[in-house]
Amino acid sequence: HHVRVNVSAGEGVQLPPSTRDRLAFRISDCFRSASGGKLMPVTQEKGGEGTLDAQVSITRYDDGILFARSSFREPDSMNIDGEVILSDGESKERLAVFGVSQTYDRSRTFAGLTTIDELEPLFAQGVVAGITQQPQ
Repeated sequence: HHVRVNVSAGEGVQLPPSTRDRLAFRISDCFRSASGGKLMPVTQEKGGEGTLDAQVSITRYDDGILFARSSFREPDSMNIDGEVILSDGESKERLAVFGVSQTYDRSRTFAGLTTIDELEPLFAQGVVAGITQQPQ
């Protein structure tokens, strides 16, 4: 199977094209390592038989910077939430719908994350884990 990944901003979410592209790349990159070669990313133009479409709608992308700037400190929390719709690339039949959420909460963790860029790979891993656990 091949997977075609498309990332979009949900209603009311401000997500620059560069961030959408970066998230799509991170998710695609996770497929290379996490699926053991069973699922490989393809570009939007390619596809064909056996291609799965993963539509990832970002429903929350909060880097915590607005609050942090007003209080002159690092963010206390950062959040990336999304909904994934997995469908057959050819028939467009919907195969699965699931949510992915990654939150960094400074008060509950010692992970040492300082930017949302460091949270994005964890979100990408969550998307890939959800897809690879679906029946193929």
